[in-house]
Amino acid sequence: MSRVVDDLLGWADRTPDAPFLIEEVGTVHTYADVLSRARRFAGGLGALGVSETERVLLLLPNGMDFLAAYYGTLLVGGTVVGLQPMTPRATLDYVVSSCRPALCVTDGRPREGGGAATVTPISEIVGATSYGGPAVGSADSIAQIIYTSGTTGMPKGVTLSHRALRANTSGIVEYLELGSSDRVGVVLDFVYSYGNSLLQTHCRVGGSLALLGDMVFPAQVATLLGERECTGFSGVPSTFALLLKRGRLEGQSLRTLRYLTCAGGSLPPANLRRLQRLLPDVQVYPMYGQTEAAARLSYLPPVQLDRRPDSIGQGMPGVTLEVLMADGRRAEAGEEGEIVASGENLMSGYWEDAVATGEVLRNGKLWTGDLARIDEEGFIYITGRRSDLIKTGAYRVHPKEIEQALVSMSGVHECVVVGVPDEVWGEVVVACFPRGTAPALPAARKHLRGVLPEYKWPRQVMEVDELPRTASGKPRRKELVRILTSA
Repeated sequence: MSRVVDDLLGWADRTPDAPFLIEEVGTVHTYADVLSRARRFAGGLGALGVSETERVLLLLPNGMDFLAAYYGTLLVGGTVVGLQPMTPRATLDYVVSSCRPALCVTDGRPREGGGAATVTPISEIVGATSYGGPAVGSADSIAQIIYTSGTTGMPKGVTLSHRALRANTSGIVEYLELGSSDRVGVVLDFVYSYGNSLLQTHCRVGGSLALLGDMVFPAQVATLLGERECTGFSGVPSTFALLLKRGRLEGQSLRTLRYLTCAGGSLPPANLRRLQRLLPDVQVYPMYGQTEAAARLSYLPPVQLDRRPDSIGQGMPGVTLEVLMADGRRAEAGEEGEIVASGENLMSGYWEDAVATGEVLRNGKLWTGDLARIDEEGFIYITGRRSDLIKTGAYRVHPKEIEQALVSMSGVHECVVVGVPDEVWGEVVVACFPRGTAPALPAARKHLRGVLPEYKWPRQVMEVDELPRTASGKPRRKELVRILTSA
């Protein structure tokens, strides 16, 4: 088995009546249901003349239609490109001009944008004629292009082969010890790498996915997590901040829940301790990865949490992680360098961008742009992202460590630290909070005394209606700076 769709084909043959997807309203779709609709979608693509290697852009929300279009495209050897249904017109037009899809598939809602691409509702593609042939493509064929969230500038198209996706899936299944009885609660979009990995891993083992809605209603998410008898739940740091703040976890019955995973940024130690206190029998897996690595690069085993709550762990199965200096030398323990990864899960490159590809893929290794140090036992600790460094006076400050320190204050669950331009210092440290949650500046500075050196203390505390984040949950620091400086 060498293609992503082979997992669906296998389970639909062996356990056709097993649940694969449970919709938010409770509708259950089996493996046989999903494959049947995927074959009908594939038949529709053939009728429209879509051929192998052509891109098919999916503008579909999580649900049966997305699964049918995703696996149907892969059945005929196409390349999936996914975007959120309400992607802004400028971004949609950019992606269409970049990857030139054969068609854009929608759920039928009117929308603007799409450039020269043919926009077609999925109801007009899924027909009575099913594709009955074998799956097309090889392990090295490009299964999908995931456009990065774009914390700065326009997104890049990350090309991922079947081999890369399957290698990454195997590693995650191994360390989470997933099996056919596992059911993950889903609030993450399947179009992005983290959400896509939930789809891939549970299809690999014959498990199931339960859609829980979105984090606009965290209490509902927590309730459905219990009612759907989920064994796992995955989110980004802001997901867990919202659950802790408004999810009413204390009153939920989560007897089947055995693990949580967090990626897309580090889970502040203070929030980790809160989760452990509320869910003492649930294992928490901090994880680290990039879209360029088909999702995952490392994880921290739960048994290490008490000793190393701020570590991203070590390379996951099938991945080698190193911390290297700019000259390629391995960093000594405690020395800051860049995280460099190697393994079969790495991308094939950025879509039609050899220059950008060459900047991060060198000699078969991925230079992640994340700065880190390594301890004597080989565990890795991220210190920041090279592009996020705040240059204040003669100092270089990583916002991440200030954020983690401030989130440990009582009543604080979220914080984003940025550098705001200043005529004297170059940049000054500003701590930003959702409106109504910010501590007073003197209280924040008092809290940091003895924790961080004074040059890392914020000069200002600001509140905003909403902390700007990418669709995958990462803070948009440059956008936040624009908000603060234009106020």
